[in-house]
Amino acid sequence: MQPLGVLTLVLALPMGAALAGRCVSGRAWRGAGYTVAGLVVLLLLISPATGAEALTGRDATTLALAAAVTVAVLMAAARLSRPLVIRSLLNAAASGVAFAVASALTQTVALRTSEDGPIALLSPLALVLGVMAVGGLLLSQMAYRHSGLGAPLATVTLANPIASAVIGMVLLGERFVGGTPGALAALAGAALASWGVVVLAQPGATSRSPNGDPDAAGERQPALV
Repeated sequence: MQPLGVLTLVLALPMGAALAGRCVSGRAWRGAGYTVAGLVVLLLLISPATGAEALTGRDATTLALAAAVTVAVLMAAARLSRPLVIRSLLNAAASGVAFAVASALTQTVALRTSEDGPIALLSPLALVLGVMAVGGLLLSQMAYRHSGLGAPLATVTLANPIASAVIGMVLLGERFVGGTPGALAALAGAALASWGVVVLAQPGATSRSPNGDPDAAGERQPALV
């Protein structure tokens, strides 16, 4: 699913600009390009564990608690942030983390359902899964409200695989391809993708009117649509 998320970022720019009657600026394309390139490198270097694995009860509890704390901290920081763009990016990061946790728990709940039957859907773990999925959706909408589409979407798309990689390596035995060089390359990819988010979040890096002039709304806030 991660490659589809990267593709969503590429398609969102022209679609959002078309709906708003604007043209995507060159800087916005560059920011999206940096983000997509960095994410592609990161995704190619993550080696999934062989076979589907379910989290143990202890690991699932640890993941749920860590996720709740991380999301709560990001939400609190967003609430205290005065610049709307920073608030937007923090909410988007929290959304990406929530979606990553929901994905990890989905695999575990699905495997347990196949073993224990539908009763597994009533477990506390399934409840946490639902909360994370719905919470991620709501947080992403809050992020888009404050800063348009491009930068928040890029942040969600970046935070999701990074959080997924951390979960996979810590709890599911996933590793970076190529050992230490692969890990360094993955960090470089993450840095490049992060720079793309910074470029997308800059005022004026959004869209232009069809006649080539900077869009007035884009000058006031870093919104892409």
